[in-house]
Amino acid sequence: MRRGVIIAIAAVTLGLFWIVAGFALNPLRGSESHIREWLLEQAPLGSTRNDVLIVVKKRGWSMHPEYRGRFINGSSPTGGFGTELGSYMGWNDFTVDAYWRFNPKDRLAEVYVNKWRRGF
Repeated sequence: MRRGVIIAIAAVTLGLFWIVAGFALNPLRGSESHIREWLLEQAPLGSTRNDVLIVVKKRGWSMHPEYRGRFINGSSPTGGFGTELGSYMGWNDFTVDAYWRFNPKDRLAEVYVNKWRRGF
């Protein structure tokens, strides 16, 4: 009987650990600037378009051709593509998008990250 209780407590503790670790280790829960830094670790500025596409495919992110974020300096960036990085739930539900902009030589020039709060 006592052994069963110990096993149950250990199982619950391990389960809680995995849940907390999942929240803590999810890079999408960070700020937009931290997510941008995380993306630039995977494909730094100057990377080729193909390098970025490999990261996108490897991660399984869904692509979209347009920029979905806030306007920057009164205009939206062009010459790239965007992806939906994912979503997470907390006090609010958030979706995180990124947009990679390339220069005329098809090298990564900038990465924009936007967090969208879903609902009200």
